[in-house]
Amino acid sequence: MPRSITNHELNALIVECGLSHAALARQVVHLGATEHGLRLAYDYRSVGRWLRGAVPDPPSPVLLAQVLSRALGRPLNVHQLGFHHGDKIRQSLSISACPAATVTAVTELWRSAVERRAFMHHGVAFIAAAAIEAALDWRDAPAQASLHREGARAVTDADIDRLRQARQEFRQLDHAHGGGYALSWLEQYLTTEVDPLLQGRYSDSVGRELFNVAAALTDMAGWMAMDAGHQGLAQRHYIQAVALAKHSGDTAYGAYVLGNMSTQALFLGETRTAVRLARSARGTGGRAIPHTLTARIAVTEARAHALIGDSHETHRILRIADQAMEHSDPARDPDWLGVFGPAHYAGSVMHALRDLGDTAAAERQATTALNLPAGNARTRGLHTVLHASVLLQRGDVDGAVETASPVQVAGIKSNRLNLRLKELTDRLVPYSGSAVVADYLEAGQLR
Repeated sequence: MPRSITNHELNALIVECGLSHAALARQVVHLGATEHGLRLAYDYRSVGRWLRGAVPDPPSPVLLAQVLSRALGRPLNVHQLGFHHGDKIRQSLSISACPAATVTAVTELWRSAVERRAFMHHGVAFIAAAAIEAALDWRDAPAQASLHREGARAVTDADIDRLRQARQEFRQLDHAHGGGYALSWLEQYLTTEVDPLLQGRYSDSVGRELFNVAAALTDMAGWMAMDAGHQGLAQRHYIQAVALAKHSGDTAYGAYVLGNMSTQALFLGETRTAVRLARSARGTGGRAIPHTLTARIAVTEARAHALIGDSHETHRILRIADQAMEHSDPARDPDWLGVFGPAHYAGSVMHALRDLGDTAAAERQATTALNLPAGNARTRGLHTVLHASVLLQRGDVDGAVETASPVQVAGIKSNRLNLRLKELTDRLVPYSGSAVVADYLEAGQLR
């Protein structure tokens, strides 16, 4: 038996029934379509992932049990398929009202990201319904309980300061090199440095500081995972970051993380989910949200409306975002919000206007969008390629190629940037008769 197999119960059942992995996947897909109206996309590789520890999203385990029951001629239930090992991982998709339960869920998530890296990076999926449920839990959860905890290790102010410094350093690495560069380092850091502190001894006041900085580091892991293309893992980090922020009493930071969840949903094309998350973040956060954060969340919502094609709602929300930016005061913003400035805002506005087809207005945002600090290499790349796409839509093919060419060879480890480059490349293919475009396309193939 291959060493990669960890779900021995499921493997034994598959061997016993004599179905190939491909045949088993086809029957699960067929049953889901005929009896539940589902459009599943499982194949033999999916079965291989299940055997290596992946847990399919509901109701697929039930469908699998039904297929195996028919093949074996005896009844089976989900609990006999060996998926119980995934129960702890599924806890990371919900927000617990109990601080101790949140500690258990988030530390188990961190350990799984290290010990089962291949599965957590590639075997867990983004679930839109879980994102909405998390937003509701954040809104409806009761007032935070005391975070006082008895443990072997005393947590000090020096520990909190060290974690905050680490968060700043990881953020700089992410901005300069992309989410895929330091994600594994951050996952290891969470397990070896932050986990023992959450399990330690602290007063309520120290506990709130600890939960707050743990939320910031967990959100950072979510952002890196999203940028690296590991969407299911990113979602789980985000949800637990919201839970930690909720327990710490930091409403503004909880809204900030929900804004990141909205950005993720937008990136994945889940536009309705993106709108609901953004509205929840703005509405539930209330007066605790700084103007800068209101602008950040609102412009994400505007981008979602633009993708839907709703021009009226896009411009209405952009007016709300513009007003918030006009009233923002960076000097009074918390440190974690300092990364969002006029350039980031202009880039999002440019994206929304481009998606609406208003390329003239979109191009007017480019100068501000590219006025970024030197360390923001990924954002500069994203905005540069976006500007190139605007130029292409305006018919300036040579300008688009010239603008995007430096990013093509930058070597930033960002799945989002790579996808944006691919999108531009696909749009340039019809112009491949041009020598300039042909050279660009050839350079892309050599990357």
